Amino acid sequence: MSRVHDALRRAEQLGHPGIGGNGSEIPESFVERLPIAPQDYHQDGYGAPPVAGDDTDWANLLSKVQSIPLQIAPEAHLINLERPHEVPGEEFRSLRTRLNHVQGQQNIHTLIVTSASPAEGKTFTAVNFALAQAQLAENPVLLADLDLRRPIIHHLFQSERGPGFSDYLIHGAPLESVIRRVGNTNLYLMPAGTAVKNPL
Repeated sequence: MSRVHDALRRAEQLGHPGIGGNGSEIPESFVERLPIAPQDYHQDGYGAPPVAGDDTDWANLLSKVQSIPLQIAPEAHLINLERPHEVPGEEFRSLRTRLNHVQGQQNIHTLIVTSASPAEGKTFTAVNFALAQAQLAENPVLLADLDLRRPIIHHLFQSERGPGFSDYLIHGAPLESVIRRVGNTNLYLMPAGTAVKNPL
């Protein structure tokens, strides 16, 4: 993470376009695209336009989601909730303790696990940390698979891929229909959802 900050600081010092505030134009690839108009959804290969407004019943959302059994794929290399004191589980519990300590000093609402290259352990880290965090009975944990190109989290939990994130985002599926509760745990799963033509 510090390498990212160092790179941004160097780019600012060198007057990189759009970063240094030196009046240079922002590259076109950085320009925010306008939202797709509802009439363009079907012709661009999208489903129904998103529903205007938010009528989600936030107070009762988690009581409406479907439960799925806790079935972890044998090749998943996930921590075993039934044997919490094994070494791999202990490492993720240590990470959980450190982040919960930081949480006591400043509010953390979201944790994102990402990297610049594939196969660096993003999914392994995110899923195992979510399982460790869900062992605490305080708050529910939502594990969302936002990788629309190569989603895998649904496979690790031997669940259906859809409906999921893409169905909520593009087709306006109700939020409670794209989230599943994993067994009797405090872990909730939002899979990637139905495959889309253009993941970007």
